[in-house]
Amino acid sequence: MQAFGVFRVTAIAEAISWTGLLAGMYLKHVTHTTEMGVWLFGRIHGALFIATCWPPCGWRERSGGRSGVRRWPWRPRYRP
Repeated sequence: MQAFGVFRVTAIAEAISWTGLLAGMYLKHVTHTTEMGVWLFGRIHGALFIATCWPPCGWRERSGGRSGVRRWPWRPRYRP
């Protein structure tokens, strides 16, 4: 499977785990019944988040190492 396909699959799985994490937080903070949902889905969501961040690192290697492929978008572009 190509890197973009892995990214797509892990992003969808991360979204599903986030939904489970929200349900677990509801059970923990609203109904005060159990903390097991937050414990379980928090770990799953964290692992899938790391797995979602991994494929873009492989894109640079496959592109021939061009420097413009992996630039972080949060750096400021416009200065006052």
